[in-house]
Parts: sequence; C-alpha cells; structure tokens
Amino acid sequence: MAIDTIKSTAVLDGAISTADLANDIAINTSGAITTTGAFTSQGIDDNSNATAITIDSSENVLITKTATGIATVGSELKSTGELLATVNNDACAFLNRKSSDGEIINLRKDGSTVGAIGTTGGDVTIDGGSEHTGLRFEDTQITPRHNGAYSNNWTGLGTASNRFKDLYLGDGIYLGGTGAVNKLDDYEEGYYNPTITPGSGSISVNSSHSTLAYTKVGRKVTVTGLIVASTVSSPTGSLLVSLPVVSANLTESAERSNNIVSWWCNGTGAPNGAIYYNSMLFLLTGGLQNVKIYLQGTNGSYDTTPATWIGSGSDMHINFTYFTA
Repeated sequence: MAIDTIKSTAVLDGAISTADLANDIAINTSGAITTTGAFTSQGIDDNSNATAITIDSSENVLITKTATGIATVGSELKSTGELLATVNNDACAFLNRKSSDGEIINLRKDGSTVGAIGTTGGDVTIDGGSEHTGLRFEDTQITPRHNGAYSNNWTGLGTASNRFKDLYLGDGIYLGGTGAVNKLDDYEEGYYNPTITPGSGSISVNSSHSTLAYTKVGRKVTVTGLIVASTVSSPTGSLLVSLPVVSANLTESAERSNNIVSWWCNGTGAPNGAIYYNSMLFLLTGGLQNVKIYLQGTNGSYDTTPATWIGSGSDMHINFTYFTA
C-alpha cells in the first residue's frame, strides 16, 4: 500500500516506498532509514547514534559491545548458553529476592538441584543438595547446615586423605564438649635461657648448655633439657632455677608439683664428692617464675639449701611439668 507524507505518528501495515516519504524520513541506497525528526519505537534501539545490540553471525547476542570476549565491557548471551557480564569498577550482577527468605540462586546439574545460595534472617546461606552440608554466615560466626537448616555435630572439616593445612585461631578450640573445661586456648613450644640463682653469691650458666625447651598445652607446661654451671662465686643457701612462664595459683594449692631428676654436683658442699645426686624440683607455691631445688645425699635426706653443692661444671638434667595461669 502507499501512504501520504508522515507528519506525526503512523502505523504501517503494508509496503512503503520512497515516493511515500516526506522530509522527516529518508531511505538511502544501502537500505538504512534515517529520521530527521523525533523517533519513538517499541523495537530495539537506543534513540542515539550508538549500537545498542549486536547479534553476530554465531547468533551471540551482544549488549554495548560488538565483539565477544570476557575482557570487553558489556554483556553476552552466547548461542551455547553461557551468560557473560563485564563491568568496570562495579558488581557484575544484582539479584534481588523480595518479601520472604529463601533461595536467590538455584544451582542445577542436568535439571536436578545440586545447591543454592540464599538468605535467612538477613544472613547469607550456601547449601548443597539433598543430604549435603552448607554454611550460614552470621554476624560473628559461621555455622554449619544440613539439608538447608542448622545442624549440630554433623559436619566434618576435611577427611583423612583430604586435609586442610594450617588453622589460625585467635582464641580457643573446644574438644570433646562445649563447656569451659573443654576449651584449649593455647599451644606454644619454644626455648628459653634459664638462670640458676643461689641464696647468696652467684652461679653462671655455661653458654654451650644454657637453653631449655618447653611445651605449653593449655595451662600445662613441660620443661626439658640440660643446663651446666660455669663460673660459681661463693654460692650459699637456697637454689632456684627459672621457668619459662609464671606458675598458676590454684584452689587449695593444687598448683604444687615436684619432679625428681639427676644433678651432677662437684661443689665444696657435695657430701659424697663429685657424683650424680637425686634432685627434687619443688614448686612451693603459685605465682612464681622459678622452681626450688632440693638435693638428696646418699643418706636419703634432702638438703633444702644446697647452693654449696654446685661447682663449675655441675650439670642438671631437667624434666619438669607444672601448671601456669
């Protein structure tokens, strides 16, 4: 059919030829349509001079881009089913579920649900499919889920042959229960340089044997090693060896402990000469960072002030366990 000059709005339901067009519409020899007046359309256009959508020869739909590629800003709906979005300095997707809690993204394999990302009570949830685990990201904790709901004592972390590597914790771990008595809040292992302190005078430690090892598990500390006296200067009275950390003050003196070890003594006060003697490391009370040494003579009695037993070269084999705060 033919129409007269288009001055405002027209609905075309037949053929249109160049003879039917007035000044507002022109068709050039390549078949393009150019409007010199206002143009309104319910079709695909951007009302400007830019390309809005491109459908390439592979039937990929490209928005704000003319070539495929994830590196180029724009969106792609590929003929193979993939959806690609690339954005500068902003999120690539906004998904908004209104009114109720539940799934925001449903993940499927061959039509069957294998997982979902959703929301519950303002928290993000990630869930596997039926009889699978999940996680809920709450304000101060990440909690386990099973079948899309809270779970308790169900979810494991790793397996015997698929282990995580390192676990960094700022506080503690509850083992075998959830009470305060089940909380392990510290593990530490290292070395320290002990001192040997007499009641008066002085005893220095040989620099080649001046380091003890310690391991702290919870509040329990074990000290091991060998220390050797070097220079002695008129030591008398009591004898103390320093500890790596301060001992605890427990109910009814429950922190008290002692261990019997061997100490080779060659000082002027050694009652039976230069031999190995039994030595008792005795923690008298809590709140101290040293242990008191008692030495036992061949008569079976302990000397509580054995500093004179120690001479240059005297050595002590340490194996002592105590509680810290």
